[in-house]
Amino acid sequence: MFFYWDDYNVEHIAEHGIEPDDAEFVVRRASRPYPRRTSGVKWLVRGRTRDGRMIQVIYVVRQIDEIDERNLSLEERVAVEQDESAIYVIHARPLRRGER
Repeated sequence: MFFYWDDYNVEHIAEHGIEPDDAEFVVRRASRPYPRRTSGVKWLVRGRTRDGRMIQVIYVVRQIDEIDERNLSLEERVAVEQDESAIYVIHARPLRRGER
């Protein structure tokens, strides 16, 4: 599973107090009923971060031709070539009380 991060999505989730590692941790450890499709292209995962916070992550799957490979490290380029797609987090935030 390869995650594609750029300035936009890193800054956007940071506005909600979420770090990329938190979002990746929750998505990688998703358990039923997640991930759940929320629309034609968006996926939702809810779960606990390493420090126990409950968060929600929404992502889309990007194909290799939608990724600017110039922004990737060598390791990330290899991952893209192997998977041919990447998870692009578009939103992440802590869950509200009623959502837990």
